[in-house]
Amino acid sequence: MKVIVLLWGLFGCLVTTLGATYFVDFEGGSDANAGTSESLAWKHCPGDSKAAETPSRTSLGPGDTVRFKGGVVYLGQIALTASGATNNVITFDGNQPETWGTGRAVLDGDYRPGVILDGKANVSHLTIRGFEIRNVAGYRDDDPVLTKKCVDFADTKGRAGLFAREGIAISFERGGNTNLRFEDLYIHRCGQWRNTQPFGNVTGFGIAIQNANGVVIQRCDISKTRVGISLKATETIQNIDVAQCQLHDYLVWCVDVATRTAGAKFRNITI
Repeated sequence: MKVIVLLWGLFGCLVTTLGATYFVDFEGGSDANAGTSESLAWKHCPGDSKAAETPSRTSLGPGDTVRFKGGVVYLGQIALTASGATNNVITFDGNQPETWGTGRAVLDGDYRPGVILDGKANVSHLTIRGFEIRNVAGYRDDDPVLTKKCVDFADTKGRAGLFAREGIAISFERGGNTNLRFEDLYIHRCGQWRNTQPFGNVTGFGIAIQNANGVVIQRCDISKTRVGISLKATETIQNIDVAQCQLHDYLVWCVDVATRTAGAKFRNITI
């Protein structure tokens, strides 16, 4: 439920929205619940194609917060389609205050290719904080394929090696995105990150941004993927601040900044 607050001052009435807080517990929740308290948590988050009943019918709005229970592994991929507003962002919280459960909430891709948090075009005023995000595409440590050699996967073009699937933890690459914040995230094992046989390539992205305006990425720990942070432009990307991040272990590019078309522009990029 949203609460409308009227603040009277010198210049008249200021209207602000106090958003709802929803709770997600993949292990103990149910999509038949209201989702409005820890004891009535959902199993799935709105935007997950597997969500049913209440979360499948819930549209997030300015000021809303979705809290995930700490220490619980969430299996799935979530489309981010709703926007917040100035001073009323939508927040996805991975138990950053550590008040529900133990430690970080975990978003796990279960080694399926794709994107775990998939931002759609023109989504704005969004904060994602506190999660561990892992295992999107790639291979388990005990996968039998790891015992093979490159020559075992030679193709008709004479290429040797297994060419692996792509995986992205967070993507906002469709354009028109503004006022995004990514804070205190632990991202790892995205794509095929091993630089050993039998693989013919290294894939994966931690955070991928394109043609956005106003993005803060701070205090994030990213490892075991091809590109830690990707900042690309086909038109213009501007007002990007990357600060206090740890980028390490198996990365090909810690931060990849590049244009994809002639005439594309970068403005006010701070790393």
